[in-house]
Amino acid sequence: LDVDAILDCNPHADDCIPDNDIVYKMEKKNALKRRAAEEMKTVPQINHEEASSVSADLETAGQFPTYKSVKTVMYRRRVQKFPRLPPTRQ
Repeated sequence: LDVDAILDCNPHADDCIPDNDIVYKMEKKNALKRRAAEEMKTVPQINHEEASSVSADLETAGQFPTYKSVKTVMYRRRVQKFPRLPPTRQ
């Protein structure tokens, strides 16, 4: 599942509605990935800031992706943007 893909909201059946929980999680995951690539803050700090901002709303607090589920994606996005330093200094 490509989280950067655009979701079509065209119902293919009368009783089929989009799952708003999944859409919300994908949006938050994309926001975390974007911030990890753009900001110089640590990945746990970015996650904590995003989680703190949504925890005030009880309706969406339980839908926020866990750190364990997004940390690998965030670190991968950061490595793509900021290459690793050489292992030795010269």
